[in-house]
Amino acid sequence: MIGTFLEYFDLMLYVHMASILNDVFFDTTSGFNEKYGAAFAFCSTFLLKPFGGFFMGYLGDKYGRKSVLILSTSIMALCCLVIANLPPYAQIGISASITLTLCRLIQGFASIGETTSSEIYMAENLSPPKRYFSTALIAYAGVLGMAFALFIAKLIITFNLNWRVVFWIGSIIAIIGYRARRVLHESPEFLSAKQKLLVLLKIDQNTKKGKLAMQDEHLSPMLIISPVRAKFAYFCAFCGWPVCFYFSYVYCGDILKQDFNFTKEMVIHHNFNLSLFNIVGLFGWVYLTNFIHPLKLLKFKLFFYVPFLCSVPFLLTIAESSSLILFIQIIGIVLGNSTIPAKGVFLMHFGTLERFKYSAFLNGLSHVALYIATSFGLSYFRNKMGNYGILCISLPATLAFAWGVKEFIRMEKKTGDYYIDFKTTQNELSN
Repeated sequence: MIGTFLEYFDLMLYVHMASILNDVFFDTTSGFNEKYGAAFAFCSTFLLKPFGGFFMGYLGDKYGRKSVLILSTSIMALCCLVIANLPPYAQIGISASITLTLCRLIQGFASIGETTSSEIYMAENLSPPKRYFSTALIAYAGVLGMAFALFIAKLIITFNLNWRVVFWIGSIIAIIGYRARRVLHESPEFLSAKQKLLVLLKIDQNTKKGKLAMQDEHLSPMLIISPVRAKFAYFCAFCGWPVCFYFSYVYCGDILKQDFNFTKEMVIHHNFNLSLFNIVGLFGWVYLTNFIHPLKLLKFKLFFYVPFLCSVPFLLTIAESSSLILFIQIIGIVLGNSTIPAKGVFLMHFGTLERFKYSAFLNGLSHVALYIATSFGLSYFRNKMGNYGILCISLPATLAFAWGVKEFIRMEKKTGDYYIDFKTTQNELSN
C-alpha cells in the first residue's frame, strides 16, 4: 500500500504545484512553463511505465514478488531524497531540469513494479472473496495518497511552507516500507509454480517429454501462457480510468480557472473536496466486493456512467457555477471506469510465471497511451468541437473498458468464479 500511496501522492502534488516546481527547476525565460509545463509535469511520470512494468515484471516472475517489492520501494525512496535536496535552476542551471526529469521518469519506472507486486502478492495469498477486498484495498491507497497530496499542497500554499519537506516525508515513508517488506514471506503460489517448472524442465532433459507434460490439466493453470485475448482485454480494461482521472482533476481544474476565475489556491481547495468524495465513494465499491462479485459492480456502474458521460458536454455548456462542475467531477470519479474493485479478478487470469510481467507492462502501456492522449487530446478536441469534443477521447476509452469487463465476465463464467456464493464461501473460510 505504501508504494501505491506514494505514486499518487507524488503525481497529485506535482500536478497541483507544477507552477511552483517548474519555476524552481526550469528556465522561466524559455516559455517552457507557459506552453508545456503542466502537460510535461503530468506525463513525465508515465513515460517509462511500460518499460518499468516489463523489467520489474520479468524480475518478479523469475526471482519472486518480494524482491521486486523491496527493489521498487528503495528506488522510490532514493528519488524522493534526491528531489528534496536538489539545488534550483538558479544554482546549477540545466542540470537541475535534467535531474528532476530523470527522477520523475525513474519514479514512474519503479512505481508500477511496487504497485503491481503488492497487488499480486495479496491476490496469490488469499482466496475469493477476501482476495477481492484485500487487493482492491491496496489500490485504494492511491486515492488516499491523492487526498493527502492535495491537503499538503493547501498547507504549503496557504502558510508558505517549504515544499521540500513533502519529499523528505515521502522518502521516510518509503524507507519504512522498505524495512517492513524485508520480513515478508514469498507468495506460496509463486513458489509452487517455480517448483513445478523445475520438475517439467527435468522431465524435458531426461525424457524429452516436457512439452507433453505442459498439457497436463493439473499443471497448466500454474504455468500456461495466457491467451492473447485475455491480455488485450486487460489492456482495454485499464484504458478507462486515465480519462476519468485527468478529466475530473486536471481538465475541470482548467475550466474553473478559465471560466470561473479560480485561482491556483481555489482549485486546490476545490479538488481536495472532490478527493474526499472520491475516498468515500470508492471505499463503498471496495467494501461491496465482500458481498458482490467485482465484475458485477463494474457492470452496474457502467449502466449509469455511459448515459452520464454522454450528457457531460451539455452540462458543461450550461454550467453557471462551480457547484455544477463539482457535481460533474464527483459523478465522473465515483461512477467512472475504475478497475480497483476488480483487480483481484483480472490478475488471476494470467499464468503464475508470467502474471507480473504482462500485468505490469499492459497496465503501464495503457497509462502512458491514455494519459498522453487525454492530456493533449482533450484540449485539442475542445478547441475544434467545443465541449462535445470531450467525447472523442472519453467515449472510445469507456467502450474499450466495457469490452474488457465483458471479456473478463466471460472468462469468470467459464471458470465458475462469477457464480461464487459469497456468504457460503465466507462461512467456510471463517471455519
